[in-house]
Amino acid sequence: MYYRIENEFKKNSWYKRDLNFILILSVSYTVLSIFLSTILGSIWYSYGLALLIVPSQYTYIFFIVRKFNNHEAKYFEVKSNVQSYIDERKSRDAKMLAEICKKNSINTRPKVLEAIKHYQTLLPRNIIGSGVFLSLVAIIISIAAFSFNENNTISSERFQFMMTLFLLVGILYAFFKFTVNQFASSFGTKALYRRMEEILSTIYFQSIIK
Repeated sequence: MYYRIENEFKKNSWYKRDLNFILILSVSYTVLSIFLSTILGSIWYSYGLALLIVPSQYTYIFFIVRKFNNHEAKYFEVKSNVQSYIDERKSRDAKMLAEICKKNSINTRPKVLEAIKHYQTLLPRNIIGSGVFLSLVAIIISIAAFSFNENNTISSERFQFMMTLFLLVGILYAFFKFTVNQFASSFGTKALYRRMEEILSTIYFQSIIK
């Protein structure tokens, strides 16, 4: 029963629309980065494109909010637009999941509570720490050590080369992590269980299913 509910929810939820946008954004960034770096002969264009990722995602959010708020949203009201987007997404997904649950015999509040407990048991415990900070510290120390020449003075050419390489790796890592997190939040199993538990809690406390 829960498997059927999860499949139908994934096919029709708002997150599928977000996934399609992130996929298009990721492919576009990768293709444009390779094209500009190859044609113009500089990786700095990739850095410039990376600065457009967040504005592009916000513009997507803005047009979604504008569509559902009768064109009253203003572009530079960032906090308000993002919150409106989150609220609209939660509201629509809650109503849709409630209808799916009713079709699968979860049609009373006690049964919704039982479903919440089911997903709570599936949620993993958080693991603190990933070692990323220590890795970055090690890289910085390596850059500093490599930048000194045999006379223990800083070589500007070595330093510039290593800093450029460090920035490139940092941006690629950030973009990779951003993309992976976005995909995981849309269709990852753990993220799905967390979403199901959160939305079912909304359904329960707002008595969408009585």
